[in-house]
Amino acid sequence: MKLQRRPKGEGSISKMPNGHLKMTITLGVGVDGKQKRRSVTAKTKTELMRRVAEMRVQAGQKPTQDAAIYFSDLLEIFMKEKERVVKEGTLRNYKYIEPIVFAPLRDYRLDRITPDVIDYVLDNVTKVDGTPIQDSTLFQMRAKLAAVLNFAVDKGFIVSSPMSKTRRRKQGKRRVDVLVIPTEEDMKQLLSDARAKDNKKKKPHLYLYPLFLLAIATGMRLGELLNIDRVRDIDTKRGTVHIHSQLTIHGCDRPLKTEASTRTIYVQQDVLKTVLTIVPPLETTSKLWGFNGKQICRSTADTLIQDFLKTCTYLPKGFTFHCFRHYHATQLLLKGINPKEVSKRLGHASVKTTLDLYAHWIPEMDEQAANSINTDFIL
Repeated sequence: MKLQRRPKGEGSISKMPNGHLKMTITLGVGVDGKQKRRSVTAKTKTELMRRVAEMRVQAGQKPTQDAAIYFSDLLEIFMKEKERVVKEGTLRNYKYIEPIVFAPLRDYRLDRITPDVIDYVLDNVTKVDGTPIQDSTLFQMRAKLAAVLNFAVDKGFIVSSPMSKTRRRKQGKRRVDVLVIPTEEDMKQLLSDARAKDNKKKKPHLYLYPLFLLAIATGMRLGELLNIDRVRDIDTKRGTVHIHSQLTIHGCDRPLKTEASTRTIYVQQDVLKTVLTIVPPLETTSKLWGFNGKQICRSTADTLIQDFLKTCTYLPKGFTFHCFRHYHATQLLLKGINPKEVSKRLGHASVKTTLDLYAHWIPEMDEQAANSINTDFIL
């Protein structure tokens, strides 16, 4: 039974015996001079139109107005594409945003999403639990929404993105304005408390003292540290650690944050010796860090570390494990190490990232720069 008939080449919709809908469309002419026809089936008209639009785009055609898709369809295509090309952390960010920013737009047809609609959604955004969202977070969410709609433009689903005519949002405080950098006294006290904590624990467990010591000495990210293989990655003769993968919630040996994150760094020999002496080999793997004789999982490590740090009331407000990295970087810069070398050691994508993060936190560097100017010309 036919539900609808369209002009030749436009495609036709029919109802199949099983209740599904079918549409046959023309996708141009082949090298043999014959028309290329394709059939698409789906349970609903919305799903059928989405598949037709996607097929037309893949064939280099623009979707017809009747084949316009909804934001929910676009989001499905977008996420499938991103799953293949982006890092896990970026993908998690999109999934976190989905129920907050994307969900209110799901039932909108793409060509009916206006700047006013977007502004209304962003003006009324709250967290899943109903609490307000910070300006800096909303700014990032707006950028993610813009990426989805720009993807729709690239695929030919819409002619232009409505984001360009929406209101600009406050960027909020930059990351460099909210860095928490502990003092040397803080680090000494922390290491002392971690060692005492390790001595009180029943073994085997996650050894906090050597973990914190290596974090201070290397500036490595937590995921990078937790994925160290004592046989493959540590060279005790040269005093180096090779960083090529990380431990995430998805498992070990996962890709690093950026290509520049793959690196080999030197570590003080006494630090490596201390770490390898305190931390015994695991029973089931050559990975350095473990819990109950096995390689530790990321969620367990996060919990153990956070629970301990909460007891260290002398630490500055907002201190997290990542602050070890900030401490390492600023100590190197304060001691006159070239920012480019610091950038390589941290695995930053460029030295600009390093300077943007840390330069204005070090007034001593500015004072040193001022005093280096020759003033012999003063009369």
